[in-house]
Amino acid sequence: MEKINRTKPLLEQMKWQPTQKKEYLEPKRKKCILFAGPSCAGKTTLITQLLSADTRLAIPHQVTTRAQRAGYTDKSTVSTAEFAQLEAGNDFFHKGTSYGNLCGTLKSSVENLVRSEKIPVLDFPLALIPELKAANPDFEFIVFYILPKTLQEWYQRMVATERNSFTRLKASLSEFHQILAHDQQDTMIIIENGDNAQNTALQKIQQVIESYLADTGDNASSVE
Repeated sequence: MEKINRTKPLLEQMKWQPTQKKEYLEPKRKKCILFAGPSCAGKTTLITQLLSADTRLAIPHQVTTRAQRAGYTDKSTVSTAEFAQLEAGNDFFHKGTSYGNLCGTLKSSVENLVRSEKIPVLDFPLALIPELKAANPDFEFIVFYILPKTLQEWYQRMVATERNSFTRLKASLSEFHQILAHDQQDTMIIIENGDNAQNTALQKIQQVIESYLADTGDNASSVE
């Protein structure tokens, strides 16, 4: 595994060239938007802003065995036994682990969104994306990779938000290596430090989504 330079822009360290849109989306396939990237890259803030601006998008219901963090309401906490029961009933659109805790998105919630002509949006681990695609061939996945400009900027954010535990740093660094070596041509969004950086990133994401949906005839405007 090659060492990541702390100060060199991450885009210059990639083994692949990200594109701004795919050309092969099929109009009749269901859509799902995925955000991948390490902790403190800015995924949660971007998703929140995106959903506030576009009524076509929504987050499906998720469950986890981790206790809910203060101020977060995006997931429901269940016991290990309850999680196993959902798994036995084939009730998950996807399932996995996050920092040692079980987590999953309910299949019924995703299906309800699709029936309501909504596009599900997920914060999703890069390593599990191939498995998710293989398990759901009726979906077309629009993938955004969210990264800071440099590794140094990212680490400063981790320290500032007190997320710099060994376990979290190790998992996030693994995510960095996976993204830089990834050979899939999806969309890369770099969030630099600065007051307008988040808005600039959001605008780029909205443009890509509009481009996808325009190509497939699903571009009824709902952006506020």
